[in-house]
Amino acid sequence: MAGLSSQGTTFTFNGATFAATSVRYVGGSERARVSAPHMGMGRDDFEPTYITHRTSDERPNVELEFISGTPPAIGATGAISIAGAFSFAGAVATCVSVQVTASAGDLVRGSASFRVQV
Repeated sequence: MAGLSSQGTTFTFNGATFAATSVRYVGGSERARVSAPHMGMGRDDFEPTYITHRTSDERPNVELEFISGTPPAIGATGAISIAGAFSFAGAVATCVSVQVTASAGDLVRGSASFRVQV
C-alpha cells in the first residue's frame, strides 16, 4: 500500500518554526449525544436522548513532537500552522504542555500540546 511521507513537515507556533517529527490533530466536538435506554421504556417507546453542551476539554488539540533547541512556553498563545504532507493554518492556539529531552550526543527533542481556540 502506497503512503504519504510526512518527512519535512514543519510546525509554526507564535512565529517560531519547529522541525516536526510527529503531528497529531485531534478534533473536538460541538456537542455530545447521550443515550438513556435504561430508563424503563416500553417496546414502542422512543429512546430518550440528551444533548450535552460543549466544554473546554472538547476543543480541538494539536499534539507535536519536534526537534528544536527552544520549546514553546506553556501558556503562550499564538497562531499555529503546519506545512508538509498535510497543511493546517489560520487558527490560534494556547500551549498547554511541554516536555523536552536532551541527551548527550543526541538532538534536543520535545513534545508539546496545544488547545485550539474555536
